[in-house]
Amino acid sequence: MDPRQRLAQLLGAIGGRGSFSARRTATPDDLHLDVTGVGSVPMPVSTATAKQLIAVSLPAQYGRGEHTLTDATVRHTWQVPSSWVRIDSGIGTER
Repeated sequence: MDPRQRLAQLLGAIGGRGSFSARRTATPDDLHLDVTGVGSVPMPVSTATAKQLIAVSLPAQYGRGEHTLTDATVRHTWQVPSSWVRIDSGIGTER
C-alpha cells in the first residue's frame, strides 16, 4: 500500500472530529515590545531606536561544529538577550 494511502487510512480510522478552533486577529499597534536599557520599541523601528538597540546588544554568535564563535566577517549582526525582551499584547491594558 502506498504510504500516503496508509496515512489516509490511519487518519480515517481516528474516531471523532475536532470540537473547537480559534482565531485571533490583531493590528501591529496591539503589540508592545520593551527592551531593558531601551524601553518601548515602536514599530517600525527608527534609526535612533535601532542605534539604542545596538548599544545594549551583544555581537551575535554562530555555531561551527561543536564550537560557538563570534566573527563579524561571518555574522555581522547583533542580538539582545531574550531575558531583556518583553512582548505584551497590550490588550486589556491602558498604555
